[in-house]
Amino acid sequence: MNHLDRLPLPIEIANLCKEVQRDGRITIGDNQFSTVTTVGRVIDCYEVRSRATFSYTISDPSVPEMSIPVIAYKGLTSPDQPQTFDYGSLIFLTGKLQYIENTLSIHAYALRELVCPEEYDSLKMESFLAKKYHKELFFYSNYFVIKTSTPRTPSCRLHTPYLKSSIIPSSSTSTSMYSLVNSRQHLLFPIAVKKHSFSKNEGTEPPLKRPKSPDSPDSFDLPIELIGNNARISKYEGAHIVEEEEKQLKKDIYCDVEKSCNMDDSFDESVVIEERKKH
Repeated sequence: MNHLDRLPLPIEIANLCKEVQRDGRITIGDNQFSTVTTVGRVIDCYEVRSRATFSYTISDPSVPEMSIPVIAYKGLTSPDQPQTFDYGSLIFLTGKLQYIENTLSIHAYALRELVCPEEYDSLKMESFLAKKYHKELFFYSNYFVIKTSTPRTPSCRLHTPYLKSSIIPSSSTSTSMYSLVNSRQHLLFPIAVKKHSFSKNEGTEPPLKRPKSPDSPDSFDLPIELIGNNARISKYEGAHIVEEEEKQLKKDIYCDVEKSCNMDDSFDESVVIEERKKH
């Protein structure tokens, strides 16, 4: 958790009262803020001479029932502005959140009157964007960079130690579509595998096509999925490849055995013929 105490968070008073925690901080994503910038309407003001401070109570201009106390020392305002603000004035302030006697308040260190009412609209937009930014920053930093505990293949374990992929099949009858999200390289492109129908009576099956470049127009008919630098064979095509390899292996073994037997027989016959000639 990052404690950003010196970075003021633009926020409306209504949201501030809802989201603040008991420790006087606002948590958004992986960041915590204790300094805020807000706009409020003055509904109460009095001077505390023993502490040389002014105590205000300001409310949210859009939600008047949501209010918060503000403590400001004398001399915070500029010389050309009054020391106190009249009832109903809109003020722009920046300060630190504090709990005083179990009451949430803002200890202001910058205070001024709004130049125009549009400043409040600007603050609302800044508050929305700041919240969205810190939430998305937390999402991307925690979702896309994840260390996988059990990689699928040794190549993944060697080359991509921080990788999270998700394959999403689409509803299609003739073609099975996949969309792979590579979290490390931030790649997003569709890959397709064309299904072939084979009958049981067919003796041989058509060989696999040579993989083409993803940029070529025929890249959606590949039997091999090209994903970055890795080539993955679909489950459907992989079964036929394994079966073909087993058949070829058995055939090669049979040919080798037969050849060795023929060679041994010819050797024995030649030895017998030579022995007969000697005698």
